[in-house]
Amino acid sequence: GLLGAIVAALRVSPSRIVRRAMDVYITVFQGTPLLVQLLLWYYGCIALEKVHPLQGGYLRRKYRKDRRPSMPMESPVIFHFRYMADLLLKHFKLARQIWRFGLFRYQLKRDPEATRYTDLALTPVVEDDFDAFEMFSITPAAKSAVMKVRHQPEVRVEEISAGAKSDK
Repeated sequence: GLLGAIVAALRVSPSRIVRRAMDVYITVFQGTPLLVQLLLWYYGCIALEKVHPLQGGYLRRKYRKDRRPSMPMESPVIFHFRYMADLLLKHFKLARQIWRFGLFRYQLKRDPEATRYTDLALTPVVEDDFDAFEMFSITPAAKSAVMKVRHQPEVRVEEISAGAKSDK
């Protein structure tokens, strides 16, 4: 698309800084799964801008005249200075968070024991889990769902054998 053409044009720019910035852009956006990008977006909007992620934006538009009626109009100089300071602070926090995630990723890739890590959330589900966890026995609907799952293989075996008998 258009963005790809712009990035490609800037990537062959005579400026070394612009070429390096485009390399970083490509590495970050093409080397990161979309789900991770969305999770970081949602986290960043709440943590950095204190707004719902669907209201956030990379460069959110703010207007000096968009104020509550009871508040006085802000001076253009103060408004724009505060806006730029806020923008720089958000970018600093975002860069710091990206650095921390990158450091964690680097440490995780270098750890030889990382592939052997396991916890309760990663263990396979076994039949006894239905009795061990409260969430499967706290409501009548949960108990009904467990009973349905427990009897499902038996029903299938009975249906298959009944179907085989009717075919003869």
